[in-house]
Amino acid sequence: MVRRNAAALARTAKIFNMPVILTTSAEEGPNGPLIPQVTGELPNAKVIQRTGEIDAFDSEEFSDAVAATGRKNLVIAGISTDVCLAFAALSAVERGYPKIS
Repeated sequence: MVRRNAAALARTAKIFNMPVILTTSAEEGPNGPLIPQVTGELPNAKVIQRTGEIDAFDSEEFSDAVAATGRKNLVIAGISTDVCLAFAALSAVERGYPKIS
């Protein structure tokens, strides 16, 4: 179900021509690589390999790539809501992206 839903989100981003930035932390470690259902749907998406930062926004390369899209609203997805999403979402709000409830 997770793989199917991730692929559906990736297809939606592609259909609406949304900028996509993919990132992974310690791909060779316990987190593993990005799933092929996502990378297959978005073969031209920028992929940022982080060096273990839990919060993606702690990576300057990631933060700069997000800012470079010029978008004010973000769609953030991840495998784990209590880590992958929570830290990135909190940091996005701290950086001025709107909080949606």
